[in-house]
Order: sequence, then structure tokens, then C-alpha cells
Amino acid sequence: MLQIGAAGAAYLRADGFEPEMVCGPNVLAMTSPCDDADALERLADVLHAWDKTAAPPAAPRHILPAPGAARCTIAEALLRPARAVRMRDAVGETAAEYLWAYPPGVPLVAPGEEVTAELVTACRALEQAGTALKHTGGSGAEEIAVLL
Repeated sequence: MLQIGAAGAAYLRADGFEPEMVCGPNVLAMTSPCDDADALERLADVLHAWDKTAAPPAAPRHILPAPGAARCTIAEALLRPARAVRMRDAVGETAAEYLWAYPPGVPLVAPGEEVTAELVTACRALEQAGTALKHTGGSGAEEIAVLL
């Protein structure tokens, strides 16, 4: 995990390295057995050059909030009827789907948990930082499925 932000990720891409994940200041660079033998040396050289010229990234503006109260089990929530609502209107409702930041796949809310104002704020901040939010229930980018 590197703390080089979106600008550092773009710098890596320009030098032929595609980050696995970019989330705020965090950039995940992964290796593979299929990489060229000199890939790690090249990556080290690119990062060394980045360190010489780049300003340190700003401190993260957000921390993921604590989960909302569990109002029912995941299984119960997945079996109950639901509707999609705008994220800002979901505060106080019970999630009917998983919502996670991808990559890397960090769950933000699970079915059966309360949708809190802090969650909505964190989701907005993550999206502004370039993190994609994914839903299991098929709701839209600015929506979440909640229990009826």
C-alpha cells in the first residue's frame, strides 16, 4: 500500500504500472508471478523518482464510520421486500443490500444494518476521492435498497 494519491497513481500508469486500487491517498500496487523479472526494480525506480518530486499527500479527509445498528440478520434482510431510495433519503432506514467500496471490496453497510448520516457522508467523500461504490441489490449510483 502506497500513500501517493491519485496523482501518484497517474504517475505509475504513465510508467506502465496499473494500480490495483486507488482510494483517496491510498494506492495498492500488486505483483504477480507473471511480471517481468525486473518489474520490482523498475517499480522501485519509478517510486524513487516520484518521491524526489512529489509533495506528500494530504491527510485523508474521512474515516469510515462505525456500522449502523443491526436491526435484523443479513438472511432476514435479504428475504424481505425492499425498494431503492436516494442515499440522502435512506438515513434511518434499514439496508436491504450490501454496499461496498471497490476496489478493494471494503463493505460499508450490510443488509439489516441501519443507514446512518455518517455512512451517507462517507460514501459521498469516497466517491469524490474517486472510489467506486458497488451494490448487490442493483440500485443506482446514488441509491441504496432499503427494507419496506
